[in-house]
Amino acid sequence: MAYLRRAVLVIEQRCVSLIGVPGIGKSALAAKLLTELSIESQPKFDCFIWKSVSYAPLLQDLIADLIELTQPVEPEPGLPKYTQAMLTVLIKQLQSQRYFIVLDECEALFQTNNLEDRLEYKLFFRRLVEEQHKSCLFLTSRVWPNEFDVLIEADRPIQYLKLEGLDPDAAMQFLSALGLCNEEKRCSQLIQTYRGNPLELKAVSNRIHHFFASSTEKFFQDPTTLVSSRFQEMLNKVFGQGLSKIQRQIMIYLADKIVLNFQYISFNKLLMDLNQTHKISISTSELITALEGLEKNSLIESSKDPTTKEISFTLQPVIKKYITTDPLGLVHTSDASPTLAIAS
Repeated sequence: MAYLRRAVLVIEQRCVSLIGVPGIGKSALAAKLLTELSIESQPKFDCFIWKSVSYAPLLQDLIADLIELTQPVEPEPGLPKYTQAMLTVLIKQLQSQRYFIVLDECEALFQTNNLEDRLEYKLFFRRLVEEQHKSCLFLTSRVWPNEFDVLIEADRPIQYLKLEGLDPDAAMQFLSALGLCNEEKRCSQLIQTYRGNPLELKAVSNRIHHFFASSTEKFFQDPTTLVSSRFQEMLNKVFGQGLSKIQRQIMIYLADKIVLNFQYISFNKLLMDLNQTHKISISTSELITALEGLEKNSLIESSKDPTTKEISFTLQPVIKKYITTDPLGLVHTSDASPTLAIAS
């Protein structure tokens, strides 16, 4: 929270994005920040707005809604016909007062297959970041679009935070509140398997209560990795349209090679195996680009050897389970030729 408050209040970024997998707590943290900022004795913002964009609105419709939400008591009659002219009106209103605007579930905007819509939203965010105003656009999203990397590299007032799961102590308290505090060792295993993700921990907790008489010990007598419906929905979208061919091959390779939780595959072995054993022609730069995109969007995890500093990669057990079971046949399909790759 301190990091986000500093980005919004001290550095005065025009755009702050909170990135993470489903259930990790992005919306909850954004709501907490909005509440904290709004109840301060001397609020830095004049108005606070929350808008879900999970339904992927057309840009014109979104701008029209934001204009209506930010307009003065006696607004100017009528709106311009063209999208960029409408955006100019919105930016003028963001200049006239300080607004804190949360756009929740922005991945719907970043992953549309319509090229024209993607280009329009690219310009929308670029103008809101680059043009002068003292408002803040706060985004929650599962993905980080390539376009934002360009803005960060150009030192524009935009920042992001990748949200991880609960730390072990907080996750243990969370499981205890859910009624799973009878076997600490087993609860620690659950926390490791589900990476402290509150949604996944709650889903597995409900199933342990229902099928295993609330006993984690009974659950681990024949252990399995359970994938919540929301997490599976996310992975359906990822493998249905959100991966490049190389990224897909990397994830399938890791799922095949990783046997134990927290087993890692080194970068050099990954490059060598893909080229020599799996006969996939991939250059070092192509592999780096693909891995950066996967890691940034929490689809793979990395670790560096403390001595050699060599980097290695692994998969969350939940993602590995999805790949190996391939419930909808999206992982290995030859028909999957997505038009939009995730950020790299």
